Amino acid sequence: MIAQEAERAGLPLSWPDRLPNSRRALAAAEWVRRSAAEHFPAYQKALFHAHFAAHEDLGDDEVLLRHAAPFGIDAALKAALETDGIFDEVAEAERSGRLAGVNGTPAWLIDGHLVSGLQSPEQFERIAATVASLGRS
Repeated sequence: MIAQEAERAGLPLSWPDRLPNSRRALAAAEWVRRSAAEHFPAYQKALFHAHFAAHEDLGDDEVLLRHAAPFGIDAALKAALETDGIFDEVAEAERSGRLAGVNGTPAWLIDGHLVSGLQSPEQFERIAATVASLGRS
């Protein structure tokens, strides 16, 4: 299903030989989402391409910073990566997820209802319709 969704989104997908420690990439992406939100969609897409198409190591700060450079946020991101605070934001998001009942990824909270696991767009449409009908009853 991941391959189908990547194709629908026009994203190249080629599974790398090994999985990196992605905690630094999670922290960098969360920092961008909170501190430079206008760049988050493009940065997220760049990291997807880096990992799944170019097989770059998302555990390497140079990779994370190189993909932040086109947005002019690489210096600020570098400073953030040099502190422990950037990982606090990931830990906070994880705590919030656990409080909502999340025990793995991917997961979404839709109008107070937890949806776990990768879902097709059609399944999301059915879930949204179900959640909407629950809100009306």
